[in-house]
Amino acid sequence: MKTFSEHVKFMFHVLFHPFDGFYEAKFNRKKNFFLITLIYVICGFTEILRINHAGFLIRNWNVNDYNNAFVFLAAIFPYLLFAVSNWSVTTLFNGNGKLTDIIMVLAYAMVPKIFITIIGILVSNFIIAEEVVILNAFLLIGTVMFVFIAFAGLCVVHEYSAAKTVGMAIATVFAALIVIFLLLFFVSVIEKIFVFVSTVIKELLNKIAL
Repeated sequence: MKTFSEHVKFMFHVLFHPFDGFYEAKFNRKKNFFLITLIYVICGFTEILRINHAGFLIRNWNVNDYNNAFVFLAAIFPYLLFAVSNWSVTTLFNGNGKLTDIIMVLAYAMVPKIFITIIGILVSNFIIAEEVVILNAFLLIGTVMFVFIAFAGLCVVHEYSAAKTVGMAIATVFAALIVIFLLLFFVSVIEKIFVFVSTVIKELLNKIAL
């Protein structure tokens, strides 16, 4: 059985050799779900760190307007939504990736982005206005790396061509929008039911009191 440090070492192998690495992770079962969960948790805390401690030159928000629990959930929700949506879409189009495979791909892909974001947060407290453009370009590197590694991982786990992976990614975005719409609709219905039940209970209590 591999130790945790060996799984971390393998993760970095995946980052530098994404096609071979994700193939091994999927077909040789080289996945560590504790490590994957830890990456998502670190992602959430990194966003909390960014909101609360980014330099004032790049902070165009009021820290007091944000709740840390909400920030944490908002940071990881898009990844989990994409994973569920991608799995739902690719299942219909002969994709061979499991939901856990997609979650793993996104977790490993976000590692460089997390590192670069943390460095960017630290640097943002020491730069001058003229250097903000350079910092933004540096942060963009993290996003580009995330997209490339995630793209490679999705190609491998679903056993798709590059073109089909792009097509499924676009379809995933539309599926995610539908999921968000359904969630908002569901929340709205539950809220109306709650208000209706509360009103009925209040009316009954008033009649009983009379």
